[in-house]
Amino acid sequence: MLRLISLALYLACVAAAPGVRAETPLRYVVGDYGRAIEGPALKLACIAILNREHVDGLIARFRNMPKGQQHICLAELSRSLSPAPDVTGEEVEQAITPQGQLIPQGSEARRIYNRIALNGAAAKALDRLAESHLIDDRSVIPGLIECMKHPITDIAGTCSGTLFNLTRHAYGSALWTADTPLYTVEERARAVRDWQNYWLLMQYGHPIFDRAVERETLRAIRAIAEQVRGIPPHDDMLKPRVESYGTCVFSYNSGMDARYRRGDIRYELIFRRPGIAHPESSVESSLSGDVPAPQQYSYHELFPSLDLEVYFVAELPLRTAQPGGDLSNLVARQSAIYAVQTAMEGLRRLDRDSR
Repeated sequence: MLRLISLALYLACVAAAPGVRAETPLRYVVGDYGRAIEGPALKLACIAILNREHVDGLIARFRNMPKGQQHICLAELSRSLSPAPDVTGEEVEQAITPQGQLIPQGSEARRIYNRIALNGAAAKALDRLAESHLIDDRSVIPGLIECMKHPITDIAGTCSGTLFNLTRHAYGSALWTADTPLYTVEERARAVRDWQNYWLLMQYGHPIFDRAVERETLRAIRAIAEQVRGIPPHDDMLKPRVESYGTCVFSYNSGMDARYRRGDIRYELIFRRPGIAHPESSVESSLSGDVPAPQQYSYHELFPSLDLEVYFVAELPLRTAQPGGDLSNLVARQSAIYAVQTAMEGLRRLDRDSR
């Protein structure tokens, strides 16, 4: 109810503004579309496992599959995200009531329910596989992007969450998670375009922030922490923080440390996935403060095939420099920058191999 009220107020304000076109509310489908999977899809091995052993059973089986079989399984799940070929999107839309419930009528109801149940099960399976860091196959991304247009909006939202789990990007995340006026057909279209542009950018690169990239990023962070006094190692790489320009994989700022002293050098280290340059859709922000201007960074390197970049600051102490300068601080800053540059060799190699 709160969503509907806030949306109505927003659309009224937009409609009143001269030259601004009101956006179309997106219906949230709340109907229970069932759980049983039936029909030709059960001939697909992974779908049969999913139907018989549910998501937990599929994950257990997937872990032990050879790489080639995993690729086939992911392809089967990706194909199963769409209402087609059994049902058209128009048929599903016609089966949705004005209250946003899926209640198909007549003899075709079973066919619609069966296909939508398959779509929902496949979406949940891919989401859980992504959460478990078991997907490193970029071929799943186009199907997930197309799934964001699914007429059953909770299935579309699941696919959006899976894309975030895979890439650490959150294009259109506010569409599915926030009780705001962004819940519109036009905002969904903007989010889909952002993801399509991201796929064009990364289809020959390494769009998934998988175990290999995570492991090498963490290794670089530990190498820096061992060489630069004042940067403690951080192991929590599984909870990304999203900021307005991309997804921050890791950040550390010694200026936020309670032990920070006036005479110390301030170090700041950021790893993030830059993604597309100018996303159209709204992206939630959970990092406080703005990213410093590029010229303030002491070191910056981009790994384009990995969709990864590193920023490093070694800022001078807050105290006024003495005549003749403080050579010890200068040497410490230079050594810190060299340590960061040296620690990036593994990521450079992985970036080259991903082209």
